[in-house]
Amino acid sequence: MISLLFALCALWAPRAVNDLQATLDQATKAFEAGDYAAALEGFRAVEPTIVQAGDNPVFRWNIARCLEELGRPDEAIAAFDTYLTLPDTPENQAEARKRMAGIRARFYGTVDVTCAPADMRFDVEGTQAPSRACPVRLEDLRAGRYVLVGTTPDGREARRVVEVRAGVEQAVRLALPGRVRVGSTPPGTVTLDGEPVGRTPLVLDAVEAGQRTVAVRVPGHAVWSQAVEVPPDGEVTVRAQPLPLRGPGPNWPAWTVSGAAVATLATGAALFFEAQDAFDDAEAAQRRYDAATDPTAASSARVDAETARDDGRLTRTASLAALGIGVGLAGIATFLFLRDDGPREAPSGAAGASALEVRF
Repeated sequence: MISLLFALCALWAPRAVNDLQATLDQATKAFEAGDYAAALEGFRAVEPTIVQAGDNPVFRWNIARCLEELGRPDEAIAAFDTYLTLPDTPENQAEARKRMAGIRARFYGTVDVTCAPADMRFDVEGTQAPSRACPVRLEDLRAGRYVLVGTTPDGREARRVVEVRAGVEQAVRLALPGRVRVGSTPPGTVTLDGEPVGRTPLVLDAVEAGQRTVAVRVPGHAVWSQAVEVPPDGEVTVRAQPLPLRGPGPNWPAWTVSGAAVATLATGAALFFEAQDAFDDAEAAQRRYDAATDPTAASSARVDAETARDDGRLTRTASLAALGIGVGLAGIATFLFLRDDGPREAPSGAAGASALEVRF
């Protein structure tokens, strides 16, 4: 078709037609050689003549392929769209759609946008795209960061930053901001999603709707934190009660148990030596009994020996019991001292009481 056009035009401008044909031939050779920049320049040079002749699917295909290979996705998709308006085989058109899908997967992300309230319209800041109604599926955004700006019929505005990633589909909710009221007993410093925002009592306006983390820090108290759901165009009230931390004073329970352990161990040791003395007395009485020749003296020595042995056994039993109790108390005291050396701050999120109140 292209050569036929040039043949018809040759009747009145042979030199011009020859120049166009030469340009087209050079562009075609550059395309086949993979020099897509030179090929595109040549195709663009003869494009007005091709369009005037009624356009050509092969010509449009070649331009789209050049733009695709040159990494110009916006223009390539537009060129493939133009190609698809022209008659061609179903197989070729399917290939064009496949290539368009591949370009979108490499350069574009998909964003499904919903709004609260639902009658909001939004713009993509920094682009020429017209305002759109919700819900909508955006498939024409290049990978990058965008700001969606929504406007309600009565003029209220919502903004949302969206990071579009190539080949990734994500859902975004564009909602009017809410308000967060924070109070605490005692007063403290407030952070919202880790960023300092002031001291209680505090009212935060224009907070992006959705789940946010509120934390309250009070000197001498455990950090209090909680996730809250900020309603669109609504208000949530947080009342925090951080728990006080245990001071750095003496660990009286540990020291008390430690003192009891020392006293009990000392008592056990004293009883042990007292039992040993009783056994020594029993041996001395036994020697007197063995050496006695007088019946009365022998009887007295035997009674003394048996009494001393009984006292020794009883005292030794008491000594072992006291030593056992003392060792147990020493173990308890060690545990209490070690526990006192641990962290003094309670885990975040479990450091006090709270109350939530949500209003729309």
